[in-house]
Amino acid sequence: MAEHLITLLFAAGFILIIYRWKFFDVPEIPRWYFVAVYLLKFMAGITLAFLFIKYFNGGDTYSYFENACRIHELVLSNPKQFWMVMAGCDAPELTPFYDSLGLWKSYELFDFDAQTIIRINALIRFVSFGIYNVHVLFFSFFSLTGIMAFYRIMRRPAWRNHKLLFAGLFMLPSLMFWTSGILKEGILVLGMGFLFYGLHLLLRFNTRFCSAYVFLFSSLLLLMMVKMYVLALLIPGLAAWIWTEKTSPKHIWLKHGVAHAFYFLLLFNIPYIISSFNPVEVLYYKQHNSIVFADYMQSRSIIHPPIIDLSAMSILLNVPAALWSAIIHPLITDAHNPFALFSAIENLLLLCCLLLSITFSKKVKSRYLPLFVLSVFFVVMLYILIGFTATTAGSLVRFKVPALPFLIFILVMLFDKSKFPFSGK
Repeated sequence: MAEHLITLLFAAGFILIIYRWKFFDVPEIPRWYFVAVYLLKFMAGITLAFLFIKYFNGGDTYSYFENACRIHELVLSNPKQFWMVMAGCDAPELTPFYDSLGLWKSYELFDFDAQTIIRINALIRFVSFGIYNVHVLFFSFFSLTGIMAFYRIMRRPAWRNHKLLFAGLFMLPSLMFWTSGILKEGILVLGMGFLFYGLHLLLRFNTRFCSAYVFLFSSLLLLMMVKMYVLALLIPGLAAWIWTEKTSPKHIWLKHGVAHAFYFLLLFNIPYIISSFNPVEVLYYKQHNSIVFADYMQSRSIIHPPIIDLSAMSILLNVPAALWSAIIHPLITDAHNPFALFSAIENLLLLCCLLLSITFSKKVKSRYLPLFVLSVFFVVMLYILIGFTATTAGSLVRFKVPALPFLIFILVMLFDKSKFPFSGK
């Protein structure tokens, strides 16, 4: 009974924040819509936990929570060790403790995401009374705030379709489901939303909002600690966005193309500058490890990516196949559990929406073209990477989450509802 009361009080607190924070104040959408979405996200987070228990023996979401509670116990038993763990110290005396945390160890380059989620939960544990549902409330609010940041940026470009934009960003099942539980995706969406919102404030309003820098630097820290590869893929698009905003708004596609070409040319030549880092090797071993892991787990929804070797030419030749694989999967035939089935249906609906948006398309206004082109390049780049590294339907679905806000924006910006025969107009 006490747990339910505490959970209810925290929910009421977050609802109050939604009603009082100007960040959620947009004239076209009533505040209670965001409250309703928040409550739906909380229920989605609880449902995710239930399904993870049923199908994956708890999975990541409970492991993050349990590992965080283990760390929090150090506050009373050994405060010094607690702060050493939170700071990421590799002191020898901490090795036995780290070994006892199932998700703490990192085996890949720039792989800090599990540690970051555990640390965030350890901080929440100071006020959560160790109640799992309270942590879900926090993560649901984090992701809601990140998606709201995307909406605030995209609402004016997509004004004529703002209802579709709202429905896509806040109600799309994958965004609703995967970002609401105690998982990496919610923090990732928060970081991405804040990054774009901070840059939007600085570029569009030409003022030095203190809040813009807070959004900017906090988001960069989150992205570096949660999904470094997402930030790496965003860099050329962000550079091109700044370039077009600070110079002539002409040749936007060309500027983005040049920025991406220069960036990836530099990236593939990094080994000549820093011999210890080779992006081709990183991608190759990421794919290899994913294939081995999928085979070891005997996954029933295996996806076969185009195989690459330790050469940049092998990657370039297989880019079309990787992109196509990410676009069409997961298929209905890949579905062997409710997660994969719903995701396959959603992916099919998104492909249909893409076809409709292209068929009944309109020209994107030049003032909104920089963000639109950035979105196209980012979705394509991320899908290519996913096509090379995702070896199961489950991993592919979760890898796609960072692309979904941009994909929704692309669909909404292209779609001209006045040309649609069933629009009623």
